[in-house]
Amino acid sequence: MFLATHAVVGAATALALRKKPFLALFAAFLSHFTADVIPHWDYRLASIVRSSTDYLKTSVIYDNRFIGDLFVTGADFAIGVVIAFLIAAVLFQRYRLFAVLGAAVGVLPDFLQIMYFTFQNSPLVYLQKFHHWIQTYSDLSSRPFLGISLQIVTAATAVCLLVYFEKRAARKNAPKSITDN
Repeated sequence: MFLATHAVVGAATALALRKKPFLALFAAFLSHFTADVIPHWDYRLASIVRSSTDYLKTSVIYDNRFIGDLFVTGADFAIGVVIAFLIAAVLFQRYRLFAVLGAAVGVLPDFLQIMYFTFQNSPLVYLQKFHHWIQTYSDLSSRPFLGISLQIVTAATAVCLLVYFEKRAARKNAPKSITDN
């Protein structure tokens, strides 16, 4: 899944729970895995070498390919952060930086996955096993339009749910007028 999608979903999740910051950030982290369940299309990273026999033996090649991948993933992440920031700027002015933090935490599992691929004998093996298990392997490699569309729908749904529950909470907490009786 694109980092931008994870960033938007992570930010929306964090903003929904912003009154409890630690819970909000933990939920933003978990939102990564929830989003990964949805079938999606991924761009390939040239510096990632996957083992055909054992997914835990995937490795990262740190050469010019890695630098190219940094530019691609950096742009992908930046797009998500900008969208998260804009959503917060429109809906939750005071929480713009918290939305950016939620976006970063929503992307964190993919960063930790790269860390695992680099240091394979690390405690991150358990997170990698879970990440691999939760990841949807619907073959959308030949259907990028569908895979990208599902990601747009996923991010938009997260934002729409955030807005819906905010408006619902605002109505619930609004003082009742005499005409409401």
